[in-house]
Amino acid sequence: MPLSFHRKIAVLGQVPFIDFLNGIDGVDWWHMQETSGAVALATNSALALGRELLVKDFTAGLWAATAGDAIDDADSFTTVDSGGVRVNDPSFTAGRTYTARIKGTTTTGTLELKDFASANLYKTIVVGGGAFDETFDFTAVGDGVFFRHVTTGTTDIDWPNTTIKQTDIAAWSEFPGADVIVNGEFAADTNWTKGDAAVTIASNKATWSGAQGGNADLTAAVAPLASGIRYLITYTLSGVSAGTITPLFGTQTGTAQNASGTFTEEVTANGTAFVLRGNAAFTGSCEVVSVQPANPMNADNTAAAVGQAADGNLVLGYAFDGATSFLNNYSVELNSKFDPDAGTVIVPIKVSGAGVWEDSSFRLFFNVGADGDNFVALLRTSSNNQLSFRYKAGGTQESINIATSSIAYLLCIATWDTSADGGNGEFKAYLNGVKSGATLAIDGTWVGNLLSTSTIIGAASTTPNQVWDGDISHVGIANRALSATEILDIWDRSGLS
Repeated sequence: MPLSFHRKIAVLGQVPFIDFLNGIDGVDWWHMQETSGAVALATNSALALGRELLVKDFTAGLWAATAGDAIDDADSFTTVDSGGVRVNDPSFTAGRTYTARIKGTTTTGTLELKDFASANLYKTIVVGGGAFDETFDFTAVGDGVFFRHVTTGTTDIDWPNTTIKQTDIAAWSEFPGADVIVNGEFAADTNWTKGDAAVTIASNKATWSGAQGGNADLTAAVAPLASGIRYLITYTLSGVSAGTITPLFGTQTGTAQNASGTFTEEVTANGTAFVLRGNAAFTGSCEVVSVQPANPMNADNTAAAVGQAADGNLVLGYAFDGATSFLNNYSVELNSKFDPDAGTVIVPIKVSGAGVWEDSSFRLFFNVGADGDNFVALLRTSSNNQLSFRYKAGGTQESINIATSSIAYLLCIATWDTSADGGNGEFKAYLNGVKSGATLAIDGTWVGNLLSTSTIIGAASTTPNQVWDGDISHVGIANRALSATEILDIWDRSGLS
């Protein structure tokens, strides 16, 4: 059964590695404990901020100057008589809240941040002494933003530092996950198997007449569930006059209901079938039913062997065959939470044998990315005995290569923080708790959302290609760059040393 939350659990007489991670703020973990084919994620803290939404390059195609004004370069523009620049970006959504920091220089005057249509004012900044640096929150009323300098005459504005991020990811991301039930509105007599003639589907509802000979099941035609995953069920009953109806998640039962109304509950599945079971006396109808993963951040397993014994306190891992294996861990929730500006990825790996280090093949064990110009990847390169940790943003790549030929478990950690070192950014690599190579500056700016086909554990994509050949245990992603002290502590407590 998947572990969906951090717990103090003894497995095979050992303390699981995941138990050591409870105290680390801002880290999400995929547990490699499962035997059901789905790798459940445990979250021990909410990730507060989303990714940077604003592509702050005035020469980029999204930006446009108002009539009579001009964009000078990537960081500055010239206004004439209360003009400015605006960007219409669908990443901004009406009703959601954002935090912004606007920093630059201009002559004295007043600056405004408005919505794209310029009908709603978000913030007024009174400039004194030529410099401005303001941090504030606002609620969007539509797509895009409009930066405006309120003055008469020609004004040059240098605006090199602007960031805007969504603040309420937990409230606004698509959580729970997508509905797994097909035809939950009973629009037609399809996608359901009726276990008794007294059960019918018509007029946008499923009805039990009360004449069934015993328990009468209505079963989703395609088994939609994953055993061990929590699901949120919402369903509406009408015309109930007798008996009870119960939702079943495999062999795990939900709450029996005996009245009309709308009901919601969470149930952990024990099996893959979803059933609505009316007892022999049940008389009434179900008008709509929806079943959603209560935590959609799972990794779907393709051809990776589960339950492999791991070293130290890792307990178990997944074995990847070097050809067809991968875990697809993309989700809307991960896309919302992942922050390309600051983060940490933690991956314990092991090759299947010494020959993997000399097979001249690229093999990725971790990859999250928007496209070929924006990604974080940890891999074995085509050079003999070499790992490479890579951060690429806006087409500019930072790479740290590490020499190794070990056939033992390796704890691979990469951190990035674009605001570190006075805004120059820092990308670092750690192997077995120790920093490897130089600290690299981060020169690019990440653009884009995560791509569902290349947010992968154990391969480069869902094709799959560049598949890892060996074992991978608990994989973690943090929304901040962990410190060297935290990383060494993780290594010490992993038991791998």
